[in-house]
Amino acid sequence: MNPVPHIATRDVSLTADDGYTLTAMLFEPAAGARNAPVTIIASATGVRQSYYARFASFLAEQGRPVLTFDGRGIGRSAPASLKGFPARFRDWGILDFPAAIDWAAVTYPGRPMHWVGHSYGGFGVGLARNNGRLDKLLGIATMSADVRLVDDKLASWQIGLMLFVVGPVIARVLGYAPGRLFGGADLPEQAVLEWSRWCRTPGFLFGVDDLPEKRFFESVRADVRLARMTDDTWVARRGVESLLEHFPASPRRDIWTIDPAAITGEPIGHLGFFRTKFREPLWQQALLWLDA
Repeated sequence: MNPVPHIATRDVSLTADDGYTLTAMLFEPAAGARNAPVTIIASATGVRQSYYARFASFLAEQGRPVLTFDGRGIGRSAPASLKGFPARFRDWGILDFPAAIDWAAVTYPGRPMHWVGHSYGGFGVGLARNNGRLDKLLGIATMSADVRLVDDKLASWQIGLMLFVVGPVIARVLGYAPGRLFGGADLPEQAVLEWSRWCRTPGFLFGVDDLPEKRFFESVRADVRLARMTDDTWVARRGVESLLEHFPASPRRDIWTIDPAAITGEPIGHLGFFRTKFREPLWQQALLWLDA
């Protein structure tokens, strides 16, 4: 599909399943096929939607409407103070993600729906009650985050120190976790504590016994591709393989292994995929898979 000359952006309000209001942004091409897929981009933990604006614009240039949004407690969907804000780690997946899917289904009825999830955004959609509406699911740097599945032992100790000790202690003391701890936006206290619990639970969220929404992983009937960067020490191949097994109804599932040394020689890591310098080597490949 040929690029279109203009992308319009506008704020959109989403209403989560419990009534909480989320702030989203729609990237809408001035022209494009009336049946072009609508794409939803879901953020990694603590990453603001603005980080994905360039990638969203790239997809919109191809004639696709694209929606980005901040989950509760993050960016423009956060209250004035996070101290005492009750958002849990699970709430983005079970309450907020369904709102984005419902909005897209109502706004663009009959169109294919694609989901691009970064880290949490890739596995959290498995908890969404309406994920059966999706036609494609592209997970970037997403995995079953059981810390036991991290291959690099030094990295696993560093992750464990931050997630199991430093993060929870600071979150309890302050009532939230400052974003500089994890390289993103400030995080609600309960989200940090639950994140910590899931990562030390064997099997990650699939080993948690108080999460009935994990059954919705069986509702995903989209093609699923999980992209793993070989220089991302947090995302080991075992963790990606483990997550992929939990999409049993998906007709096509695969892992896209990305070796930075074979592309540009520049590091990509956990966050780099969405940087503009990787437009040609990576974004184009992502688009080809989504369009296939």
